[in-house]
Amino acid sequence: MFDTAEIIALPFLILFCIICMVIHFSLVIRRGHDLGMKGALTVILLFVPFVNYIILFMLVFFTGQDVDNEF
Repeated sequence: MFDTAEIIALPFLILFCIICMVIHFSLVIRRGHDLGMKGALTVILLFVPFVNYIILFMLVFFTGQDVDNEF
C-alpha cells in the first residue's frame, strides 16, 4: 500500500506543512495589525467561507496605517 520512501517522507511533509501554517498565520496577524484589525480575528475570519476572500483582498490591497500601532 505504501512504499518505504512514502512512510519516511510523511512525517517530514507534515512537519513542513505545520511550519508553513505557523509562518502564514504570523504574517496574516502582522498584516492585520498593520491595517488596524485584531490579528486573531483576522485568522479566524480566514476560515469562514466567502468572508475569507474579502479578508484576503483587504490584506493584499488596502494600505496600512500611517501611525505606529500598539503591536
